[in-house]
Amino acid sequence: MISGAMASGIPYWVVGAFMLGSVCSIATVLVSVLSTAELPPSDEELAALRAEKHGPGRMISEIREAIVDMPVELRKLALVYFFQWFAMNCYWQFITLSMAQSIWDVDPHAEHLASNEGYTQATAWTGMVNGWYNIVTFMVSFALASAARRRGAKLVHIAALLCATVGLLIVPHLDNKWLVLVAITGLGIAWASILGVPYIMAVRMIPSTRYGVYMGIINMMIVIPMLIQTVSFSWIYSHLLGSNPNNAITFAAVFLGLAAAAMLWIKEPPIVRDVEDLSTQLPAAH
Repeated sequence: MISGAMASGIPYWVVGAFMLGSVCSIATVLVSVLSTAELPPSDEELAALRAEKHGPGRMISEIREAIVDMPVELRKLALVYFFQWFAMNCYWQFITLSMAQSIWDVDPHAEHLASNEGYTQATAWTGMVNGWYNIVTFMVSFALASAARRRGAKLVHIAALLCATVGLLIVPHLDNKWLVLVAITGLGIAWASILGVPYIMAVRMIPSTRYGVYMGIINMMIVIPMLIQTVSFSWIYSHLLGSNPNNAITFAAVFLGLAAAAMLWIKEPPIVRDVEDLSTQLPAAH
C-alpha cells in the first residue's frame, strides 16, 4: 500500500496511478500504430487528392459547408450530445465531493480539504467507483451493440441513458460506499452506449463521401458541450445549486434524462440488416 502525500495534499498513490495510466495509454496507442497496416490510396485517389486545394482556408471552408449541409437528424443528435457530455463533465468534477459529503460527512467548503482524511478516502473510493462503471461498460458493450442491431439504436440509447439517470439520482442520497457501486452500474451501462451507439445512427445519417469531416464535427459535438460546462457551471453551481456537490450530481442526472428525452425527437435511419444494405451505406472499397 502506497502511503504519504505530496505537499499539495495529493496522495502518492494517486500520482502513481496517473503515471501508470499514462504509460498504458501511450503503450496501447503505439501498439495500434505499429501493428495496423495503412491502406494505400489508388492512383486515381492520389490524383484526386493532389488536385484538391489544401491549407487552413480550405479546411475551414469544408467544415463550414458540412455544417450548413448537415442532415436534420444529425442536428438533433447534436442536442443529445450536448446534454449527455455536459452531464458527464459534471459527474467527473463532483462525484468525489458528493461522496465525501454524503458518506464521510466532509464539509466540501472546509479549508485544507485535500488533507482531510474523509476526503482522501472519498478520492480513493472514486477510483473504485469509476473502475467499476468501466468494468460494467466492458461487460455490456457487445450486448448493447447487438440490441441496437435488433431493436434500433434509438431505443437502446434511451434505455441506457435512463439507467444512468436513475443511478445518479440515487447516488447523492447514499451513505454506504458499497451501495454507490450498485447505483453507478446504471452509469456504466450508459457509458457503453454513449461511446458507441450514437455512432451507429450517425453513420447512417451522413453521406459516405464525407465521413471524415462529419466524424470531426461529431467530435466537436463532444468537446464543445464540455467547454461550455467548464465555463458556465461555476455560476450554475454557486447561484442555482447552492454550492452543494450532491446537487451537482443530481443536475448531471437530470441532464442525462434530458438527453434521453431529446432522443425521442430523432427519426432513426433504417437499420442495416444485410450485407447488400450495408454496402450502400459504407464507402466503396478499393
